Amino acid sequence: IGDQLAVDCETVTSQGLEVNESLLTGESLAVLKRTGDKLYSGSSAVAGTATARVLHVGEDNYAAQLVKKAKTKRRATSEMQIAIKRIIKYVGYAIIPIGIVLYVIQRHVAENPVSDSIVNTVAGVLGMIPEGLVLLTSISFILGVGRLAKKNALVQEMEAIEALARVNVLCLDKTGTITTGELKVEEMIYTNPAWDQEKIYGIMEGISYAFEETNATTDALRRYFAKSDKLKIIEKKPFSSQRKYMGITVRESGKDREYRLGAPEYLTGDRNVIARAERFAAEGMRVLLLTERESLALVVLSDVIKEDAPETFRFFREKGVDIKILSGDNPLTVSIVGSRAGLEGAERYVDARTLPENMKELRKEIGKYTVFGRVSPEKKQWIVKAFEEEDKVTGMVGDGVNDVLALKDADCGIAMASGSDAAKQSAHIVLLDSDFSSMKEIVNEGRTIISNIERVSVLYLTKTLYSILLCVLFIILGQTYPFIPIQLSLIGATAIGIPSFVLALEKHEDTIPRGFLRNVLRI
Repeated sequence: IGDQLAVDCETVTSQGLEVNESLLTGESLAVLKRTGDKLYSGSSAVAGTATARVLHVGEDNYAAQLVKKAKTKRRATSEMQIAIKRIIKYVGYAIIPIGIVLYVIQRHVAENPVSDSIVNTVAGVLGMIPEGLVLLTSISFILGVGRLAKKNALVQEMEAIEALARVNVLCLDKTGTITTGELKVEEMIYTNPAWDQEKIYGIMEGISYAFEETNATTDALRRYFAKSDKLKIIEKKPFSSQRKYMGITVRESGKDREYRLGAPEYLTGDRNVIARAERFAAEGMRVLLLTERESLALVVLSDVIKEDAPETFRFFREKGVDIKILSGDNPLTVSIVGSRAGLEGAERYVDARTLPENMKELRKEIGKYTVFGRVSPEKKQWIVKAFEEEDKVTGMVGDGVNDVLALKDADCGIAMASGSDAAKQSAHIVLLDSDFSSMKEIVNEGRTIISNIERVSVLYLTKTLYSILLCVLFIILGQTYPFIPIQLSLIGATAIGIPSFVLALEKHEDTIPRGFLRNVLRI
């Protein structure tokens, strides 16, 4: 119990073996393995025993193959830097012919001396060059990396800041974002009025601490029930996937009584009790039944939802970002948890195994749902790609090996520092505090950085366009160019240098639309 598998293998015999495959599949519940089932490296045994035949070792393991695919990581792209390079390229093409024609006009049409003609031409050409623009964007990105580091975000590629600012679809897992990964006992419902409630409570205190091995369920029970030595336990039965219950035998007044705690449908045939349990299950709860030949009590557990989850979802909703949950868990369970956490549209869920494999058909389907359950690593990657092909700027938040493929193909991949090394290496940004709620400040910071760069870029490019038009105008008029270089230096300092410094200090958290060049030219 607790051993992690080092190789991929196939079970030859299985005695109730359960493994936790959450790092590979995102499925938070342990999976029962029968004879002939596959066991993957990276998963860990939580119950039962088995013998198995090795299938793959080393780089041939499934987990290693996922990591290998992630080595061809997609670099973050900056629409802003691409647009600026394009502007400089076109301006460079325009400078030479305009400069030559301007000199000819200044010398032969305006009839200026050679020295004045050269000075006027240099003034016109210098004004066309957006000097400082590339330096400005580079420095802004570098300062942005430092400011985001103060927000507990490690930026591994500077260009990711822009993608983060423009994200309008954010995909994330349930565990670690909506929930903490822990369970909590919500209530205990006594089902047998003939039994003393205090005695039933004492039995739960005893069974909660009877076993050495722990899991999320026993941890939740131990947080709710105090440790007690009142019961004289003479025999213990650990939880088994075949039995679906754990049990203790207690000696009371010279008699042996066996108390069992497990899945209601395996411990009782009472339809009323089972119906009550199913009603809780339909609300996303997990239900255990305590019995001693007859039903005694129902123990209702739920996933622990992060306190700041509703506020975080509200923030993204107000910022125009669509949240999509990609989870390996049951889609109904994830949907209910999402609804409890305040996720808008969480009632629209789908089992990802039913989604079409064809990309064109997948693109038509993904917009209908907010919650995707039973999602494999490969399907996560396809869903992210489908959103991107729908012209969405897509962010992916993950922490496990199962998220690696989606992280590397997202416009902005964001990993938790507490997650796997493979996820952190594939991501563009790593949340050092592993807290999803810190995304609010990080997104705001990213939007401020990109918004200020756009606003300042307008100043530089306005001067460039102004100078080009001025040169063309005086070529057509055949008149002396009205400026000399020293005057343009004064104009640059007062009309661009000082204002750009002030603008760079402003704070903007509005949504940043795509189309940097279009936005700048429009202004």
